[in-house]
Amino acid sequence: MASIFASTTGIDIPKEIVDFYELHEDKNIDFEFIRLFRDLYGSSKKGEYPYKSLLISESFALEILKLIYAIPDTNRTEILFESIKNHPFNGIHSKIYLKNNTLYGSIDDKPIAEETEEFIVEEILFAVNDYDYRSNSFNFPLIQKAYENLNSDSSNIKVILILSVDCGGEGGIIVRGKHTGYSASYAHIDESYVMFNEKRIAYRGFLCEDSERPYIEMDKKKKN
Repeated sequence: MASIFASTTGIDIPKEIVDFYELHEDKNIDFEFIRLFRDLYGSSKKGEYPYKSLLISESFALEILKLIYAIPDTNRTEILFESIKNHPFNGIHSKIYLKNNTLYGSIDDKPIAEETEEFIVEEILFAVNDYDYRSNSFNFPLIQKAYENLNSDSSNIKVILILSVDCGGEGGIIVRGKHTGYSASYAHIDESYVMFNEKRIAYRGFLCEDSERPYIEMDKKKKN
């Protein structure tokens, strides 16, 4: 099952997890992973891509910010706004436009309350989720450049295959990056912060690293 899932989605389930559940699948069909993974497997066979989330290290966040602010002040805002506006993942398209360094809504042509620089930085950091697992690369050029500056070292990311979601948060298995094979969960409102240019900037960092445990151990405890 896991090998077919990997060939269909390009996402590899950590080998220790695959070995454990393939050994116990028939006898322990109520194990949480088997129940949840079967749903993902069924969806992938229908051509649906599984939901994954991506967290980044503080070093990665800082490298992204360095590249953002390396662009000259004179045209930084225009260049970066166009880059996120033309990036489909951000979903801005023609909903918002920029005029005299102020953001306007396209429907009513009224200024948007959010500060322009803060909005642009937030949107770029959000675009880290537009990640290609097969090639270990990011589709947003500035983010990809920052990743390459860190030698595309996957210890600076955590790709989480989401197995469960509720109104408060989500959780699943880390399938690439630091703590691969561990269980990870976090609240939707959780954020990490970094200081840059005397500003406190939020990003989706390694939020709950202290609570991460090997997924097999976590599932065994739930059954005992």
